[in-house]
Amino acid sequence: MIKHKKQEAKRQDRLPAADSRRGHTDRSACKHLRTRQSRFVFALGSLFLVLCSWFPTPTASAQTGYEHRDGYTAQLVWVPVSHADTATGYLLIPDSIRKAPAALVLHDHGAHFSIGKEKMVCPIRPAEADSADYEEIQQDARRWVNKFYDGMFIGDSLAKAGYVVLAIDAVYWGERQQAALTSDSVAISPKAYQPAYYQRHLHQYGEAWFERILRDDKACVDYLRALPCVDSARIAVFGFSMGAFRAWQLAACDPRVRVCVAVHWMTTKADHLGTALVPNESNPSAYSMYRPDCSEDYPETAAHIAPRPFLLLYGEQDPLFTPDSVQASIRTIAAHYTDSLPNAHGLFQATPMPYKHFFSRGHWEATREFLDKHL
Repeated sequence: MIKHKKQEAKRQDRLPAADSRRGHTDRSACKHLRTRQSRFVFALGSLFLVLCSWFPTPTASAQTGYEHRDGYTAQLVWVPVSHADTATGYLLIPDSIRKAPAALVLHDHGAHFSIGKEKMVCPIRPAEADSADYEEIQQDARRWVNKFYDGMFIGDSLAKAGYVVLAIDAVYWGERQQAALTSDSVAISPKAYQPAYYQRHLHQYGEAWFERILRDDKACVDYLRALPCVDSARIAVFGFSMGAFRAWQLAACDPRVRVCVAVHWMTTKADHLGTALVPNESNPSAYSMYRPDCSEDYPETAAHIAPRPFLLLYGEQDPLFTPDSVQASIRTIAAHYTDSLPNAHGLFQATPMPYKHFFSRGHWEATREFLDKHL
């Protein structure tokens, strides 16, 4: 009996130790469980970030408007064009696209400053915007595309065709105006127009007006290349009228632009400065298409695009450019393509169109065919 009691006491003595070990074991198990849970949460977070990278979320921009349209989304964004400035833009992203080619579409001049990007992309209703302002912009844009683009918004057409599209307001157009200017004829009359418009364009930030526009267009290429939904090796630039001038100037100095389509703006510098397009105090807005820093003739500058694909569409009846100057420009550009790549058949195409200063459905078909082939 005594022996039995001693054994029972020894067993009882060992219980706390056993409980202690079990407590230690339980704590270890809990710690191990928490570790597994942490790893699981971390894995889920990593998976979420990977999945997010597939979605076309604009970088370095603030979204204030968003619309889903026929096969694509339209977003209002701000594009950083310098350390202290942004440009308001429209970004169009096709549905179900991971890595798509992109097109930067550059609006025209037209001595019409109330809209810029809306000449290329159907306006987006901004968040918390006054509906009357939106309707006025919408009507303005509709009138413009009916007059010059055969009723088409080129940016929207490209988005439907599978391209990521970006359009911004050039300096002093649309939302980047410094004053309420509707046309040159309205704005030139007041004497206050000269210092507020002409001199400011030339001297603000120590740049000429077009140099500023060109810098902004380069920043748009940066913006597009940073988007996860864009194939950064397949970026095109398109422009009509002043937009064409912007397009080939940008492509000539930025090799990241793979394809250029320029419609109804090509001539020699001598011809340009000898026409009504010449920039001067009575025609100050023409400085938006003048580079005082460039001594090259226009076609020589455009020839730097070689050997990348370049489509030039020009109007056989366009009154803004003389046929002789256009043909001389084409010969200069074609010669550079031959010199840079003897077998560059089709990389430079200069196609006459039976129109005045106008972008038709035929222009659109030629543009899309060229982009689909080379981009």
